[in-house]
Amino acid sequence: MKQHLKFLFLSTLTSVPIVSVVACSTTSATSISDQDILNSAEGMMQDHIFNMTYLGLSDLPADKVKYDDWKFPSAKTKIAEFYRDLVTNNLNWAYPTVTVDITSGEPLKFIESSFINKYGPKVEARINLVAKLSFKGLTSSVPIVVKITNNETKAQDRIDAIGVFLQNYLNDSNLVFEFKTLLKDNLLSSEPEAKHAYGPITSNLRAALFTSSNEATIPVIDVDGIDFNVLPIGEAEPAKTIYTLNDSSAVQDDTINGTLKNLTLQIIDKNTVKYNNITLDSLDKANQSLKVQQKFADANNQIGRILNQGPDGLKFEGADLPGGALPTAGQVLSEYDAGSAFTNKVREKIFSLISKIYPTEKIDGSWTQAAITFPTANSSEFVLESDENPSDNIHFGYFLVTLDFESQIGGKTIKATISNIKLNLKVKTS
Repeated sequence: MKQHLKFLFLSTLTSVPIVSVVACSTTSATSISDQDILNSAEGMMQDHIFNMTYLGLSDLPADKVKYDDWKFPSAKTKIAEFYRDLVTNNLNWAYPTVTVDITSGEPLKFIESSFINKYGPKVEARINLVAKLSFKGLTSSVPIVVKITNNETKAQDRIDAIGVFLQNYLNDSNLVFEFKTLLKDNLLSSEPEAKHAYGPITSNLRAALFTSSNEATIPVIDVDGIDFNVLPIGEAEPAKTIYTLNDSSAVQDDTINGTLKNLTLQIIDKNTVKYNNITLDSLDKANQSLKVQQKFADANNQIGRILNQGPDGLKFEGADLPGGALPTAGQVLSEYDAGSAFTNKVREKIFSLISKIYPTEKIDGSWTQAAITFPTANSSEFVLESDENPSDNIHFGYFLVTLDFESQIGGKTIKATISNIKLNLKVKTS
């Protein structure tokens, strides 16, 4: 029976990958190719975090020091030994050792092999290195990220250092944060909508601060175990405006712009439950606020969600209805509302919902109720629903309609379409 081989590769930041070999006979393992062996070793190369004590250091590497100029050969040896041990301890068969050398980024020209110590000496330094592997004349180069953390720093000093870095970063008046969804214009902390605003604000800012925009950049905050919150203003505090939509004269590059203010940002060390709070009014910036922007494509999506209010969003009854009566079963909207008076009320109600986020006085262009149209003259046939309590003389049903929203802002088009919007109608008879 031929030997069957199974390679299991597990590669993470902190765990050691394993390569296992399962054989169902005692035949020679020479059928494993040299490239298989090299590939197995290559799969074990991983990003890793070392502490200063392990490396025998009393200080972190200084910012912008090149790896080749770093004068701590014993620490370099420790790093190299770690990666060699990954291979030696986990390729469990009788083959010659795969050679592993940890070098600067010269084999991969796009890698800058200098330490980055942007949070100061109390946190950590990171560097891009290359693991050069060779086996029986075959070679490969694997990029790795090595971080050295200051494990001698007190937890509070560490989080405070990150907080100082973030505060300095936020003082850049050119910063603009991208938001998928905008908030109600001139949103006060005392309004009900504010309770639901802190979560989206946190998630959008966290995405901007903790993720890289492309492979070539490092996130603003790139420290293991650090998280971020936006704290709500306490109910006992005076009401404050936390978000404002800018006038559309500021529309640039297909974006809608707004401003966050009167907020407290919290940096948290999840491993030690230590934190540092940054209030926007403590920034050095003249306006003590943060700029946010929404791309037109995201505005299209948000307006689409506003249009689709669900079964509780669009209710009409009594004087809203033509003749104060429900349609007959089977009627379509154009038959029921021949004069379009009811359709205009639907348009008015939906536009008022949109205008909470995008108010007419701040949006320059064709931003009126006329931006909402019904692309088909007919809706679904009216569905008359059964009343669970017939004695209360309440009758109700619904239409399903399709709506379009199309408007110009700064010469660019905002457009959203959504189908099967439910218009709920209700009357009470004597």
